[in-house]
Amino acid sequence: MLSLAEMASMAPTAGGQYHWVSEFAPPSIQRSLSYFTGWMSTLSWQAGTASGPFLVGTLIQSSATIMYPDYAATNWQGTLMVIAVTILVWALNVYGSKAMPLFQNVMLMVHVFGFLAIIIVFWTLNPRASAEVTFTQITNGGGWNSTGLALMVGQISAIYACICKSHSMLLLSG
Repeated sequence: MLSLAEMASMAPTAGGQYHWVSEFAPPSIQRSLSYFTGWMSTLSWQAGTASGPFLVGTLIQSSATIMYPDYAATNWQGTLMVIAVTILVWALNVYGSKAMPLFQNVMLMVHVFGFLAIIIVFWTLNPRASAEVTFTQITNGGGWNSTGLALMVGQISAIYACICKSHSMLLLSG
């Protein structure tokens, strides 16, 4: 973060990464690297924006699978669910823009108190393990070929959260 802050102080811009690549890359490759970085940034924002409705749509579909064991989820139904979530979000942003600040504040409180409730319940009711077991015993309960592969697959959700955080920081620094 300090290097991003340093670049933002030297070359403040609303452009972001592609502008900094153009500023700080060697002159012979500035144009091509800036072009490439700009398009990669655009594609990553599009993928990040699409991932939200995809996650919500598949969560709804998986909840239906759990609630109704007879239901056999199909890909086309998941796609329709993602489209429905996208249309709902669009409608709420267009027609509910005046209520959005209040809704966001309410949801902030729900998330903070829900987080605290979950942490307190887990902290008080879960069995305790020693530090040695916690930091040295690794199990592959998913049936993956190797423990390393299981570790990497398990990191996907954490990496997704970090990517979203880094994009937010780049927006704030730009």
